[in-house]
Amino acid sequence: MKIKLDENLSRHLKPALIQAGHETTTAADENLLGKPDNDVATAANVECRMVFTLDVASQIFVGLRRVVTGVSYCLGQGALAR
Repeated sequence: MKIKLDENLSRHLKPALIQAGHETTTAADENLLGKPDNDVATAANVECRMVFTLDVASQIFVGLRRVVTGVSYCLGQGALAR
């Protein structure tokens, strides 16, 4: 699974996800720290990545997100097409 970790999640999750076999990047890896949610969502969509975020109030992720134990995630449209 291809995953992008938003800036509000610990960067320490990345090694654990990679060890579990997931291709994982962070917002920091792509200079997206402090950028609007739309930029993060667009980058994830282009790369067909699932976004892991704690930003449950973001209008960008509304409609594409599910909340599971306090972590929300969404699939970009590119990921849905695959």
